[in-house]
Amino acid sequence: MKYGVKEGFGKFVWANGDLFEGNWRNNRFEGGGTFTHHSGNILKGIFKNNYFVKGGELFVNPFLG
Repeated sequence: MKYGVKEGFGKFVWANGDLFEGNWRNNRFEGGGTFTHHSGNILKGIFKNNYFVKGGELFVNPFLG
C-alpha cells in the first residue's frame, strides 16, 4: 500500500470474513487473484476493475445448506 492506495500483490480481509488475495491497481482487483467468500466459496481467475472477467475456477463449499 502506498499513500493509502492498494497497489501490486496483496491481501485484504473484510469484516464479514470475505478475502481477496491477488493483484491490485488503484484500490481495485486487477489481474490474477482469488476471492474467497465467507461461506467458503472460492473464485479464482482474472479480475479487471473489481470484476471477475476470465477463466479460472469456482470452488463451491459442499457444506452449504
